[in-house]
Amino acid sequence: MTTACPPDGLGYWPFATREDLARDLVESYEAGATIRELVASRGICFGTVQQLLREGDAVMRPRGSTRHPTPA
Repeated sequence: MTTACPPDGLGYWPFATREDLARDLVESYEAGATIRELVASRGICFGTVQQLLREGDAVMRPRGSTRHPTPA
């Protein structure tokens, strides 16, 4: 199990593990948040957020789309 580290300057980091962080990101993303909003609110780089969403099996939206996934 990998421990997630707090981004510089944020102090409190509520996630004990990388899996906890991924789960939180997936919930927010699937509720409508954009990747850029997640980057800004968590202080994590864009590529890391994308990777964590993939690891958490998020239903990814196409680039430039509205905030709703395309039906399969």
